[in-house]
Amino acid sequence: MSIAPHDRVWFALLVAACLSILAALLLPTIDSDDALYAVVAREMLASGDWLNLRPDARLVPRPPLTLWLVALSIRVGGETALALRVWHALLGVALVLAIYRLARVDGSGNGAVLAALVYATTLQAFYHNFFPQQDVPLALFLTLGFTDYLAYRSGRTAGAVLAGIWIALAVLTKGIVAAVVFGSVVAVDLTIAWRRGRVGHWRWSQVGVGTLVFLVIAVPWFAAGVITRGSAFVDTFFLRGDVGVGRFFATRFGPRHAYWQALLSYVPLLAAGFLPWAGWLPATLRSGWRALRNASASLQLCAVWAGLYFLGISVSPADKEIRYLLPCFPPLAVLAGRVLALAMDDRRAARWAGAVSLAVGVAGLAAVWLSRSRFGGKDLLIYGIFLPGGIAMFLTLVASGAAGLWGYRRRAIAVAAAGTLVAYGMIEWSVRSRWEWMYPWRSIAAVVREHQRPGDRLVLAGDIMGETSFVFYYLSPPLDPGLVFPTSRDREAFLRHWAREGGAFGLLEDDYYAQLRGRFPHRVLARMPAGWVLVIKP
Repeated sequence: MSIAPHDRVWFALLVAACLSILAALLLPTIDSDDALYAVVAREMLASGDWLNLRPDARLVPRPPLTLWLVALSIRVGGETALALRVWHALLGVALVLAIYRLARVDGSGNGAVLAALVYATTLQAFYHNFFPQQDVPLALFLTLGFTDYLAYRSGRTAGAVLAGIWIALAVLTKGIVAAVVFGSVVAVDLTIAWRRGRVGHWRWSQVGVGTLVFLVIAVPWFAAGVITRGSAFVDTFFLRGDVGVGRFFATRFGPRHAYWQALLSYVPLLAAGFLPWAGWLPATLRSGWRALRNASASLQLCAVWAGLYFLGISVSPADKEIRYLLPCFPPLAVLAGRVLALAMDDRRAARWAGAVSLAVGVAGLAAVWLSRSRFGGKDLLIYGIFLPGGIAMFLTLVASGAAGLWGYRRRAIAVAAAGTLVAYGMIEWSVRSRWEWMYPWRSIAAVVREHQRPGDRLVLAGDIMGETSFVFYYLSPPLDPGLVFPTSRDREAFLRHWAREGGAFGLLEDDYYAQLRGRFPHRVLARMPAGWVLVIKP
């Protein structure tokens, strides 16, 4: 069977998008949480204890699966940036393929490729290339779980079993919240299907098999934690902790913003994360609303999934972070893929999307121009890393929007995907070539070890508290950070500590150092482009 030319274009762009995800393997370790996961995984390998995960560690308690994957990667590939990322990059590609599989459930071929392409090129997906954490595995296991739930509704017992496996892995990735998300979406989806008489081949025996498989995989680690750590473990992982259900009723976001602002904060984040397809987002949301009333089982499920999840994280008063949005994107990508496939025959839809894309692109270029003189110091260096790729992204939106306005539908989609991948490539290259120049932790470690004496410690001063994870990763053992003085208001405490005890080394933010350099004995060992000064006690 021959493949239409435009289908070959979509497949080629999808392959390029997957290669872009794999290109993240070449990025340095840029996030302190990644370094901390590596520290915990290293200690796990050294101790042989894969269950306890150091409950007293600096790491906020997490379910174990992500840390197990990091530990396995380190065991195979050593403590390298590539080893810390390889598991995450492979799961990122697997998520793209899982979205394609979900979109194929209703038999949509072209729409399935476009759905996978939409997700793989969104800014939200690209953002997660930089941070190997729990969000991509969670989105992957939820996508696989919902896909096999649909297979179960078609009468396949294997679907129930596989869904149980995937949701168990999601729980071991993010906690019982993953089971709450899956159960809530399934309950609403089945209620809608029941009202329409389209429940399918529902069998309680199959549900029981799937549940049993889920419990066999998910329960043992949690049971071991309850037995060994008691009520503290229950509180952390089931009730008020960072991975318990109580997290979603916490008010940590409240003191900084009014609740109505928190309620709406994910709206602009969703639109930004959906770039370069933000122009198609209104049509995608309309498609989801219609799917709730009359559509295939897979589109209905995607509409319920995206809507219920977005509503849940929006009404929660807990802290708002863009990475929490990722589980919304697989169902939105499926809906968007269908919209793009239908737009091949609908000039009007392409023109509306083109107008929005053009407006966003022009606004973005204007914002870049107006903000060009507002950055200095370290912020200017970071701004310079991302600026060329950002300009390329906005130019892509302008070109894609113009093509859509002129009615060139396929060209508009192809330009959006191809131009975005070029922009992402520019950003990845820039980060890879310049990040470790700005934050030269390997060089810092070499300088410290050259001058280190037994018992030496490191004092951090200034707004660099998050860097303690890199200290533990690159310098520990034997050097651990001593006290941390996070702001210039603590400078007198820093001076007292340096005079009384010190630690032979100090890593100070430049502004902090400028205020104190004449008031404490020291010798400068190195200055870093990021604005840090490494000193030693003479």
